[in-house]
Amino acid sequence: MKKSLLLAATAALVIGAGPALAKKQLVIVVKGLDNPFFEAIHQGCEKWNGENKGSEYECFYTGPASTSDEAGEAQILQDVLSKPDTAAVAISPSNAPLIAQTIRSANPSIPIMTVDADLAKEDAGLRKTYLGTDNYLMGKKIGEYIKKAKSNGGTISTIEGNPAADNILRRAQGMRDALSGKDLEIAAIAAIRKHREMIETAERAHEAWSNADDGDPCKADLEHCYIQATMNNTAQIAVVDALITKLGYIPQVP
Repeated sequence: MKKSLLLAATAALVIGAGPALAKKQLVIVVKGLDNPFFEAIHQGCEKWNGENKGSEYECFYTGPASTSDEAGEAQILQDVLSKPDTAAVAISPSNAPLIAQTIRSANPSIPIMTVDADLAKEDAGLRKTYLGTDNYLMGKKIGEYIKKAKSNGGTISTIEGNPAADNILRRAQGMRDALSGKDLEIAAIAAIRKHREMIETAERAHEAWSNADDGDPCKADLEHCYIQATMNNTAQIAVVDALITKLGYIPQVP
């Protein structure tokens, strides 16, 4: 399923890319030919070629011999982008900043997509789309699983791959945030701020209602506004209480 999606997505990019070149190659550049994770993509590439011999497109699978050869992957990408028969490229960046710089320097007119690993957020505009996992969410789920499995706390160790690979960095950040409770703390702080705003709203509504003359035809409406503001704030207090109880402490609110 994954390999079929990749070829379909790459072909779709080419179709919308404008006038085609005389020789059209759909190039897939992986982090390393030694990584068995990408072998399914390789097989899918060959399968597509075998089933589409009459097509004007050809799938070409390539990458450095070793996953650790980040410079090698960047050089392959540079070479591929310089060839007139390259119609589109799908790449799994081993070193996201380096690959982004390579694309930026080549300034290609053909569509580029990232696979499995993406570019950094600030470089996302250099590619057409990303096909792969939500890596931050994956890391967050891992962190939540660890918290559940080791509810009494403890020390854990993580073994990560390429330090500049965006997918690895996002997974690690998601896991750290889940373990630290950062996402829950952010939600609690936002709830507390909203509670404070609601207090001010209720106070203003009470002041307006109290200062209105008894004969003021709007006084009933002002009373209703005050009651509604008080009810809204009461509901927000319950939200804040639930978040703080789950968090286990009252966070500092800037």
